[in-house]
Amino acid sequence: MIETKKTKKRGQGDIVLLRYMGLRPMTLILLMLFFLYFLSFLTVADAADFQRLLDARTATCWVEGEALDELVLNARGRLTFVCVDRKMGEFLRSARDEKDPWKKGGPPQWLRFFGQNYARRKGQTLFVANIGASKPWTFDTGLLTVAGRAAEEGDILRGVIADPQKEIPPGQSELPSGYEGVLAFFAPTSLLKAGTEIEIGYGSDVVKWKIPGRNE
Repeated sequence: MIETKKTKKRGQGDIVLLRYMGLRPMTLILLMLFFLYFLSFLTVADAADFQRLLDARTATCWVEGEALDELVLNARGRLTFVCVDRKMGEFLRSARDEKDPWKKGGPPQWLRFFGQNYARRKGQTLFVANIGASKPWTFDTGLLTVAGRAAEEGDILRGVIADPQKEIPPGQSELPSGYEGVLAFFAPTSLLKAGTEIEIGYGSDVVKWKIPGRNE
């Protein structure tokens, strides 16, 4: 006669363990739901913190455009400058990868990619410029200005993109209509006094930008 052994039903051992720990299955479910809610709260907080940092460090300049109320007409292109100071840089380095669901409200890939180089040069602050060309544009990096100082050849961040053909080199480049790209450059931190207002832009097209304070 073949002897058979009784086997526990699937999950029975887990239930016994929970009872040993003083937990009921329903209690565990409630704890798991609370944990998921807590994670979702952190996601919203991360996105809100990033947006607050970004708003205080962003300035948009339209090149050769005509302002009509809140519209800009006939612009050759757009430059959206993002100042990546230490506070923003540390946030970008700690940002989660693209697979995380909070990415919809978090840093875009281009800003994370370039912004992580914020501490590369001592005494220099990194600016990341998102560039959009509405018309063919002879783009000149020497016309980028921060607080009245024009960017020099050595200020342009290079060697970050694996394909050199996708980089905008120092000097002039011909950008076609519809071009979208990113350029990063450094400016002396001594020009950036917290709480003061400076001009940033391209050539004679500049906008006023207030440098964020320590608590911003």
